[in-house]
Amino acid sequence: MKPWELCDMIGNLIDNAIEAAMLINNSKQWIKVKINKSGNKHMIQIENTGKLDKNIHMKDLFKLGVSTKGTMGRGYGLYIVKQIVEKYNGVVNIEETDSGTVLVTLCLTEEKKQCVKSII
Repeated sequence: MKPWELCDMIGNLIDNAIEAAMLINNSKQWIKVKINKSGNKHMIQIENTGKLDKNIHMKDLFKLGVSTKGTMGRGYGLYIVKQIVEKYNGVVNIEETDSGTVLVTLCLTEEKKQCVKSII
């Protein structure tokens, strides 16, 4: 993977996490980034306070031009993340956790079956 591709993916996801956490109207605004390597499997997880937009289907979040922000010129970040992840035979998953957070998991490996189940 090219360094700029990794920066694009992580940068887009952290930007999204910061924007979502800032929408929480209390003092519990936070994001957590976890990067792990085990054998040939690389996992990146970004979790933040916030909620997913229930009006947008999960698989549509990765389509070009789809944005939860509702403003023109948005909807490129997750599309770019998906393109890079798929280029390297990986998977990406976004979920709302039971504890009221949003968790994005990227798994990059030589074997897709070793990664988290993809929602795409």
